[in-house]
Amino acid sequence: MRKIRELHTDHFGRKHARQFIAAGDYDEAAGLVYGASVVEQSLKSSEQAEYIAKISDTASPSNPFRDAGGDESDPGFSSRDEMLAVVLSHFLSQESPLGLAPAVQYLDILSDAQLQALLSINQATVDAVRTKAVEVVAMQGSIDSYAAPLGGG
Repeated sequence: MRKIRELHTDHFGRKHARQFIAAGDYDEAAGLVYGASVVEQSLKSSEQAEYIAKISDTASPSNPFRDAGGDESDPGFSSRDEMLAVVLSHFLSQESPLGLAPAVQYLDILSDAQLQALLSINQATVDAVRTKAVEVVAMQGSIDSYAAPLGGG
């Protein structure tokens, strides 16, 4: 057994360490390639979780590709399509209908063909998602109208 330390550099020049215990016959060349893919997937997963949190933590979700100053930028480790697919899949999988609310604005800007491609779904499923989105918007409107007199909206 031996301790392995790897240092991977991403395309921004930031360094990411990976450390573990390996068997004595550990193949360093193959392990380095595998380690790079593990680090890359970890960076993508972290970035995707940050985007979902960014959308979830706001009362009025904003474009996840727009920063506080209003400037648009692409995700660092995922493509826009990968990010949209992850974000939409996350919100569409929520048990509560209101869990879909943050995704509604993205459904409005994507065509049926884009939704089918991003989520690998058929037209019937796209139609069901859009119908559910309309219901969520109506439900949110009702909640807001009740909350306003109570000082919540």
